[in-house]
Amino acid sequence: MKRLLTLFFCLFAVFGAAKGQDASVSYLPAWQEGFFDIHFIATGKGEAQFLVFPNGTTMLIDAGDMTGRPGVWAMSKVLPDSSKTPAEWIATYIDRFSPTPGRIDYVLLSHFHADHMGSPSAFRDGPHGYRMAGLMELGEYVKIGTLVDRGYPSYDFPSVEMVEGMNKGGMPHYKRFVNYQIQNNGMKAEQIVVGSHKQFTPGKTGYDFDVWTVAGNLRVATGRGSRTKLMNTEDPIEYQFDENMFSIVLLFRYGDFKYYTGGDLPGSRTSANGRNRDYESQVVGLIAPCNVMKANHHGYYDTNNPNFLWKMAPDFIIIPAFGGHHPTAPFMDRVTDPLYPGKRIIYSTSASCRERLGEERFKKIEDWGHIVIRVFDNGARYRIFVLDATTTDYRIKSQTDVQISKRNID
Repeated sequence: MKRLLTLFFCLFAVFGAAKGQDASVSYLPAWQEGFFDIHFIATGKGEAQFLVFPNGTTMLIDAGDMTGRPGVWAMSKVLPDSSKTPAEWIATYIDRFSPTPGRIDYVLLSHFHADHMGSPSAFRDGPHGYRMAGLMELGEYVKIGTLVDRGYPSYDFPSVEMVEGMNKGGMPHYKRFVNYQIQNNGMKAEQIVVGSHKQFTPGKTGYDFDVWTVAGNLRVATGRGSRTKLMNTEDPIEYQFDENMFSIVLLFRYGDFKYYTGGDLPGSRTSANGRNRDYESQVVGLIAPCNVMKANHHGYYDTNNPNFLWKMAPDFIIIPAFGGHHPTAPFMDRVTDPLYPGKRIIYSTSASCRERLGEERFKKIEDWGHIVIRVFDNGARYRIFVLDATTTDYRIKSQTDVQISKRNID
C-alpha cells in the first residue's frame, strides 16, 4: 500500500503547480522523506551537484565558477542570467529545493580545480580576509555543517607546491575560507576517508541507503572492509600528476538503485610523459553496473573509456557541461555506440557544446538544463526531470519514469 501511495504521489504531484506559480506549466514537487534526490545545478560556469538523502540529510558536491576565463569557457554564459553570480544562483536553487534551506549538512570538494571550487578570474573581495568565488562565495549564503576535501588540514600531498599549483592563485584563499568557517561559523572539516561507508551517513538512516567512498587521493578501496591500495605506480611529483588523478569517487546506493560520481577521474591509458592515467578501470569493478552515472571529466577526451562504459552499462549518463568543449565528439561517439550495453540516454546541463559538436551529435543529447534524478519506492523506481535553466521558476521541460531493470541488479 505504501508503495502505491508513493507512486501515486509522484505521478500526481508533478502536474500540480505550487502556490504562486504558473498553473499552465509543471513544477517539481517538494522532496518528501523516503525520496533520494540528485540535482545537477546548471549555472553555465562550473559543476555543482546537490543531493538530498532519503532521511533528509543534504550534500553538495562542488561549486565551481569559471567566470572571466576566455576562449571555450566564455562560450557558456551564466544561467539563467548574469544578474547573480554562479554561487548566488546555487544558493537560490538550494533554498528552493532543500528540506533545510540555508544549511547544507555536507559539502564535498571532489578535487582542487577551479571549475569545481572557483577560479581566481571570478574572484571578488570578501569581508573575511579572503577573495571568493564558487564554493568560497557560497559560504556567505548557506551554513555548511561539514566540509570534506582531499587535503585537510595540511594540504601537502603530494607536496604543498603541487597542491598550490592545482588552482594557481586560488588555494591560499580557499584555505583561509576553510579556517574562517571553522573558527567563526562552526563548520567542521575532514579529509576524505577512502573505503568508508560512514563518512557521509553517520548512524542509522532508517533506509537501505549507503554512501561509499570508492577512491580518492590516489587510493582505491579493495572491497575488503576498509582496506585500500595505491592507484599509482609512478611518483606523482616526478611524473607531474594532474589534479584530476586525485579525484574523489563516490557510489550511492538506495535499495537496488546505484549512482556513480567521480569528479574528473581520467581513463586514458597513458599520457605523453608515460603516466598511466586509466584510473577508471581501477574503480569500475567495484561499482559496476550503475543505473545512473555522472560522466567523468564532463565528457572530455580522456575519460569514459570503452572498458568503463562496457562494465558500467548505464541507463542514463549526466554530463555536467559548462564550456564549448564539454562534451567532446569522441566522447559522444563512444557513449552512443550501440556496441555498449545499457540504454545510455544522455542529459547535459548546458547546450554550449552545440556548435562544436554539430547537430548530428548534439541531437543525441536527450535534453539539457537542471537535471534531477528522484529515486523513490525504496530504490525500486526513479524519475528523471529536466528543469528549465533559462528561467527563474525552474519549470519542468521534460521527464521520464524508470523501473529498476533486472540487468542492473544482477
